[in-house]
Amino acid sequence: MFNPPTADHATDDPTILQLCAIASHNGFGGIVVVHGIPLCSRYLGDAIEMTRHAITGRKKDARMLQQNLEVIAAEVRRSGAVLIAWGALARKCPEWFEQVLDTIRSSLPDCATLYCVEKTATGYPMHPMAKGIKSVPKTAALQVW
Repeated sequence: MFNPPTADHATDDPTILQLCAIASHNGFGGIVVVHGIPLCSRYLGDAIEMTRHAITGRKKDARMLQQNLEVIAAEVRRSGAVLIAWGALARKCPEWFEQVLDTIRSSLPDCATLYCVEKTATGYPMHPMAKGIKSVPKTAALQVW
């Protein structure tokens, strides 16, 4: 996904609760969530700005982003299935999310499947808390990405 505004290792937020419901509905017994950007902020601009440093080389942010890719790769290698769900917000930092997707694809075990709950109008993997006409129900069926 993108970046968690309130959830952490000890506290669930509505997105995590929605993901748990979707996972259970699709026969999974648990989830591990890793975000594409390693920053907890209510301000999406902060997370988007951080991804620019992966390219421009601000060392602290670039190092954190690289470490995050390593965590993503490790978790993907341990998985039986991966749900990508960063939504259309990723269009604001498409180069970074291409790196994330490349990391996921190169780390995905042969026996694992890459899923989304749906695609946005612009082709991004839908976020589980999408609103409006494209809202994602707790009973959403997973679609192969």
